[in-house]
Amino acid sequence: MHKKTQEDRLLEARVNDAFESASRYRTKFIGFLDPYEAAQAQLFASELKKRYDGVTCDTFGGYEGAERVFLGVFPPYSEIIKSEFTIAAIKIRWRFAKLTHRDFLGAILALGIVRSKIGDIIVGDCECTVFVDKSVASFILQNLTKVGSAGVECSICEGDITRRSDNFKFISGTVASKRLDCVVSALTGRPRSVSAGLIAEGKVFVNYVVRDENSYEINEGAAVSIRGHGRFIIDKLGPQTKKGRLTFAARKFL
Repeated sequence: MHKKTQEDRLLEARVNDAFESASRYRTKFIGFLDPYEAAQAQLFASELKKRYDGVTCDTFGGYEGAERVFLGVFPPYSEIIKSEFTIAAIKIRWRFAKLTHRDFLGAILALGIVRSKIGDIIVGDCECTVFVDKSVASFILQNLTKVGSAGVECSICEGDITRRSDNFKFISGTVASKRLDCVVSALTGRPRSVSAGLIAEGKVFVNYVVRDENSYEINEGAAVSIRGHGRFIIDKLGPQTKKGRLTFAARKFL
């Protein structure tokens, strides 16, 4: 059974406060939440629904399939309308330079905006869409003029954004086993001794939870984040080769 962390307890308190507000006919939003936090928030909400008759809730990140989302908690028997979520989509355009998710996140954080105000960042070819809390949208429009070495132009997106289009680098090969240190070594291209150090320092997250044991086993479909090295999805672990190693395939978000 999952043991609640201090962060879990703080989130549970926020969800409880949101249900209390909604029961008094005040809609409340919590976010942006990463996938682990969103799952925990929904778990807490499922219990609170038994106590607060008719209070409704849902998650939304600005478009269907978003990774980072708000939890919206609505007054009893209210219709959930996605446009009521306090989310704005900002379109960022530039020319020539090759920019990544990390470049955009770093530039927005450098403006003094906290991570919880920033949702998904979808990077395309000289165009990026960033989902943000509406409370910081105007500030970003006025102050974000450069990302990396590129000058940028920002505007509010009009209309619905219905799908995500990520860019990936594909990684394949073999690994000795499903152990976390083996998989991290394959993802980073670094020796297992270096991977073990990253794990020990708490820099490796599996499905958005810190994992600090080298022997922790990874399964197909897992989301792995390694600070300083990026985010990955594990697509394939197996079958065994004739030499007893596991075939391995993953995607790295660019």
